Amino acid sequence: MIAGIVSRLGCFIENDSRPPDEHNPMGYFESKRIQDLNARLIDRLDGSGRRPPKAPVGWEDRSEFSKEKERARSIVEDYEGNDSWCMKDDRFSITLPLWKRVLPREVSYIVCVRNPLAVVTSMKEMTADEFDSQMAFRVWSAYTKHAILNTQQEKRILMLYEEFQRDPGSQVKRMCDLLGVEAKLGLEAEFKQNLSHQQPSLRDFLDEGDAPTEAKLLYLALLATLSRTITVDEVGRSLDRSP
Repeated sequence: MIAGIVSRLGCFIENDSRPPDEHNPMGYFESKRIQDLNARLIDRLDGSGRRPPKAPVGWEDRSEFSKEKERARSIVEDYEGNDSWCMKDDRFSITLPLWKRVLPREVSYIVCVRNPLAVVTSMKEMTADEFDSQMAFRVWSAYTKHAILNTQQEKRILMLYEEFQRDPGSQVKRMCDLLGVEAKLGLEAEFKQNLSHQQPSLRDFLDEGDAPTEAKLLYLALLATLSRTITVDEVGRSLDRSP
């Protein structure tokens, strides 16, 4: 949804990973070559879709990743033929340190977060084989944590899906302010409808027995940023101190 809106705001997004379907009728706004490279990086870091890697500090500068870095550089050079552009892939949460070595300095980041129970339920519906919900919650925690840590000190906003549902106009304005473009009235309505397949409440998530305490605390901390009780940077500093 967010990537689709960014696309309509004038940013080029490669959209060739998979066609629209009943889960995302507006499309996925994902690049196959970016996904392939990120999947390779995750694999080379000894991780998988079900087991996020524990990437060592400084891994992105190791010589064994030089080919992947050059591939990333080539993709970025292709993108820079556009006035403005956007890349979307959840694996950036883990692989961003390498991409930062080749991205331009003026990149902005939108960190997207949704009720973890909605995410896990959606994952279950889209998974054909045996599904482990406890594993899925751990994956959500790892990717969300790394998304925050790897965008520390960067120009970014946190986009909470539930806040978008509550006040879409103000959230689109936040994106426009971040990107330095003029807001388009009513744009959010094109993407909001037919995308809310799962709408569990906060109580539903907190009552979920398969959800680990870490996921619950992290999501509660991010929700607290809405009331300015805490900032995203403060959440990140807390995560940086955690084991």
